Amino acid sequence: NPMLERVALRALELSRLHIADTNIPKKDYINKYKEGCFEVLDECYSKLYGTVPISEEEKAELIGQFMLILNNRYLPVILDENERVVAFGLCFPSIGKAIRKSGGRLNPIALIKLLRAVARPTTVDLGLIAVLPEYQSAGINAVLLNGMVDMLTSGDVRSLETNLNLETNTAVISQWKHFTARQHKRRRAYVKNIK
Repeated sequence: NPMLERVALRALELSRLHIADTNIPKKDYINKYKEGCFEVLDECYSKLYGTVPISEEEKAELIGQFMLILNNRYLPVILDENERVVAFGLCFPSIGKAIRKSGGRLNPIALIKLLRAVARPTTVDLGLIAVLPEYQSAGINAVLLNGMVDMLTSGDVRSLETNLNLETNTAVISQWKHFTARQHKRRRAYVKNIK
């Protein structure tokens, strides 16, 4: 999308930001930016209903759990002039189909299918996007979305699957208007007072 690409480049230029280099080993990349990403995540999601800050133990556990399926390409990090993390997006290769075929059991054949799904995914699950509040109206989301479009056009990825979006979070819902998107899942929670 040329318009999205123009907006993304202009946003980076005006805010004096740049995208972190992903051409380093995965472990080094994650260790270099993990603290900054968790700080941005805690600050961005603090105002949303049902979110709490992530403890140090949870951070270590999350990194350990997702290290196998994380890929630098699916974790774009945006930095300011001082190399401080100001935004990031998190995507995962979709492993649901590989796990479903094995019935949830991890045997040698299932492991091969799982590793193949991680190495050459056809569907990517969008985890989250976090942008510091001072940059939220500066077009930084366009930078991350443009990266997702690039991911779709290069390689075997054919579709992106979003994570849960709150119906009241209009900022998130409005960004999907730039894509051929359809809502095919809905979860709601209802509250009933019992007297």
